[in-house]
Amino acid sequence: MRRTTRRSIAVAPLAEEDVRNSVTSFSTKFSLPTFVKRVGKLTEDQISLIKKTGFGNLLLLPNHIVSKTLLVELMDRWDQEKLGFQIGSGTMSITLMDVALILGLPVVGDPVILKDDEPFSELEMEFAASSKRKISISSLESRLDSLDKTCNEDFVRTFLLYTMGILLFPNSSGNVDSRYLSFLQELDDVCDIAWGAAVLEDMLVWLKKRKETGTQSMGGCLIFLQVWSYEHIDIARPNLLDTDMTFPRVCRWQISKSHQKQWFANKFTELEDHQVVWELEPTPEEQTQIIVRDLLRIQNGDYELLPEQQSYVPNTPEAEVLIDSREELEMESRNMEELQASTSSSESDDHQKHPTLMLASDESHMKSPNADKNVAEAIENLSSTTMASKRDEQQSVDMGNQEDTGSNSKSMQEEVWRRSSRSLREENTKLQEEIAALRETVIPVLQEENATLRERVTVIPVLEEEIARLKDQVESLIREDQMHRFLAEEFDYRMSAILLEDDDEKDTPQI
Repeated sequence: MRRTTRRSIAVAPLAEEDVRNSVTSFSTKFSLPTFVKRVGKLTEDQISLIKKTGFGNLLLLPNHIVSKTLLVELMDRWDQEKLGFQIGSGTMSITLMDVALILGLPVVGDPVILKDDEPFSELEMEFAASSKRKISISSLESRLDSLDKTCNEDFVRTFLLYTMGILLFPNSSGNVDSRYLSFLQELDDVCDIAWGAAVLEDMLVWLKKRKETGTQSMGGCLIFLQVWSYEHIDIARPNLLDTDMTFPRVCRWQISKSHQKQWFANKFTELEDHQVVWELEPTPEEQTQIIVRDLLRIQNGDYELLPEQQSYVPNTPEAEVLIDSREELEMESRNMEELQASTSSSESDDHQKHPTLMLASDESHMKSPNADKNVAEAIENLSSTTMASKRDEQQSVDMGNQEDTGSNSKSMQEEVWRRSSRSLREENTKLQEEIAALRETVIPVLQEENATLRERVTVIPVLEEEIARLKDQVESLIREDQMHRFLAEEFDYRMSAILLEDDDEKDTPQI
């Protein structure tokens, strides 16, 4: 069975200087404004259903304007051999942590693999997919319009497929691959899929295609690439929004100002190391997010807390994260001796290959001799090397009766983990909804009380001044009253004296 990820058309690569001079802009079917407008039509019940699939953070996306001049200058600096951007004095790769922090999509879980020989499914027929496994975005928009405020599985699948076609995996045709529907069969399992890793792999494929062919059309999640630039490079970086929302990071940036391509070219040429953030570190608040926490566990080598179908090579020069499929590991354990005998030919056997995602955390990670091949081939070689190492470690293990017991144990552990993971995600969703409800109800009340208190605080100095003025007036009135009393007494005294003099004159006999 042949497995494949998204592929670019094999075209003879152009000289790097020719590509740089010929591609000054690009066309794209990526449309964030259209997606944001569609999100604005969702009801609260529909939003609640989307959140359960792990796509809830995408509903928070603001309506950013894609800066093509910034993206062109950034993409011109892509180094396909090192799988990174030539920035300043070094090379910077895009990591799974970047995707987790910026988009808030899960990067740990079952890989997204589009199989060439996958049978045409009933869901594909229901969505009127073409013989080439394509579904038009316009048909999905019409389907959403007809569903209107309906809350059911049909709505969820339609909206998620629409999101993939216009936001996460857009291509140059305006269609979406119908094989994504195979991952939407069981909606309860959608949150266990590494969608963020698939977004990154798709972005790497488009960067390679543009670098080697000079294509005028560009796919991939462009808003991720733009915000990645904001987070890592201090060029045309807008201000942060005045909001309490810090996750995902795509929601915290204001709209950037537009600049000419030459302005960006000069700024990138003059870029200094202190203007570059080489690696994003999650904040304590971000580390509480399940998406980030799962990735940190992988990087710290904590395998037991994660599902059995995943295999990792953390903290090695070869890779930051390596995600294998459950089927490949089970096949390896059941056929250990056969695989050991065919190690030398396994790298060229399509039936033994499993496309995985390899990301580098610094420039030294990208010195593989196969770096000039396509992304899938480089990743497959790393996967083969890792599996060969595992086979050597397990040569002494008895694969008799213990194999069946081990398989059953793994299945039980996996089922327990899935249930626990789903329960934790549901609890997290409920807590986030409660927090949002509290923000809507409690915070306005507190803000009003705070405003009232502030008004009172501002009135107190005025009242104190008024009281002091009144005290002065009272003291002045008291002094005036005392003066009036003194004058009255003086007046009485003089009047009495005058009256006494008059009486004396009357009593004195005249001669």
